[in-house]
Amino acid sequence: MDSQISDGYIILRKYNKEDLLNRYSAIKDNLQEISKWLSFCRPDYTETQNLLWYVAYNKNWDNKIEFPFAIIEKESGSYIGECVLNHINHLHKLANVTYWIKKEFTGKGTTTRAVKLAAKFGFEKLELRRIEIFMEPENIASIKVAEKAGAVKEGILRNRIFSNEISKDALMYSLIPGDLK
Repeated sequence: MDSQISDGYIILRKYNKEDLLNRYSAIKDNLQEISKWLSFCRPDYTETQNLLWYVAYNKNWDNKIEFPFAIIEKESGSYIGECVLNHINHLHKLANVTYWIKKEFTGKGTTTRAVKLAAKFGFEKLELRRIEIFMEPENIASIKVAEKAGAVKEGILRNRIFSNEISKDALMYSLIPGDLK
């Protein structure tokens, strides 16, 4: 299965070992911004946890359970962040997409590009019929990404997110193949 997709500006590719230090550094450097929304991003996140993540995600990729992509700026080859197709349900042909990027790339449409590419991969390579994006209602940046990617807001899911020992509501957006046209 293809492990890379590009729109000419960014590349989504399967993580390799060389990306690990960049991922770890990006998490640490952007902890204040992304820790509000991603429960694994905590001040005590270690390089060992990052390595264990890499080992697990590679197995999940090979088993077609989860597809984590490093987001790479095509021109410079710089690591930008990550976009992941996960919670894949092959029976019902649906998945979830999550994303985060380094703060210096926010507000430039980069994450929207990544979501569209991940959705394209899901629809074309995995034959998915639906990709869900959910986020806390206060996560304005993520809402903007979902909407700019063409996702449709479907409503509020009660107690959908469990973070810092608290159940939280989530907004649900979805993409179907026709939304990318």
